[in-house]
Amino acid sequence: RLLRAVYIYEHEKKMPRNLSAVTEMAFAIIKNDLDENRRKYEALCSANSQRARVRWQNSKLSAKQ
Repeated sequence: RLLRAVYIYEHEKKMPRNLSAVTEMAFAIIKNDLDENRRKYEALCSANSQRARVRWQNSKLSAKQ
């Protein structure tokens, strides 16, 4: 049940419903980690995208010269 709750939260972007008290407690702990990891991943993707954009623009400028 816990793995299904994690799957629903991550892939369907919905809070799982009808969890037992124990599963809900365990999910709350895992949810914090999932949210933090998602924020870190999105920040990394954004930084990498920006770096690639700068690198691409620099290569275009070099090719014109």
